[in-house]
Amino acid sequence: MINNKLLDCQEMFRHACAFAETADLATGKFKHDTADISWYTTPAAVNSAFACEVFLKSILKYSDIDFKKQHDLKGLFKLLPERIKTFVKDTAAVNYGGNWTNWAGFEYLDNVSKAFVDWRYCYEMDWGKIMSVRMETGFLTAFRNALREASCQLFFQMTWEEYKQ
Repeated sequence: MINNKLLDCQEMFRHACAFAETADLATGKFKHDTADISWYTTPAAVNSAFACEVFLKSILKYSDIDFKKQHDLKGLFKLLPERIKTFVKDTAAVNYGGNWTNWAGFEYLDNVSKAFVDWRYCYEMDWGKIMSVRMETGFLTAFRNALREASCQLFFQMTWEEYKQ
């Protein structure tokens, strides 16, 4: 008997991986003769955030946890089963200098939670009303990679390193 839910989650995983890899291309490998690489920070962040969203939703679907259509990474993260949440939090923190919070005690996840929504149309922002614009893109990448690892282990019973061979 075919487990359709598992197949759906595996397909969601592959979809999220494609967005993650596109984000990596934008941050490190993509060059354009009329643009500085920093121009690609926003598309990379948007792709990373969307990859996070799909990884989170695939885990929630697999775990039979209902989630509303939303793009809020923190809200989706809070719904994860506790052992997966702990794994992702610990893994992301280790891969981001050992920290889940900044020097003031704020979670980095708060900073990137709405990156997909806020940054995909950043050209519409009223920059005159914004005092400071900062996104922890390094944390976003660490969080994304931790979610990818958790998803890979859950859906394929192997690590990301084993899977990508």
